[in-house]
Amino acid sequence: MEGEASRHDSFNADRYERLFSDVNYYGLINLATIKELESSIKDRLYKSIKTHPVLVDEGRMEIEMLVEGIANATQKYEQILQRQNEYYKRKHSPTS
Repeated sequence: MEGEASRHDSFNADRYERLFSDVNYYGLINLATIKELESSIKDRLYKSIKTHPVLVDEGRMEIEMLVEGIANATQKYEQILQRQNEYYKRKHSPTS
């Protein structure tokens, strides 16, 4: 009976480790995608400002707010991913 419980615990630990690994992997892919989008949007906006000076006068504040919002969203996602990883580590650690 004890051997069976040990096998069951080992199976659960392996399953949770795979789950945590998958969550971490996809979270990092999402973060990389968000950062890539952030960089691309910033580049396009700044190029637009350079090629269309009217944007500097008429839309500068809106553009700056958009860029700041993108940066804030990226930072927030990084924080969520970090908390999620900490949660899975605590919840699924072999000692819990």
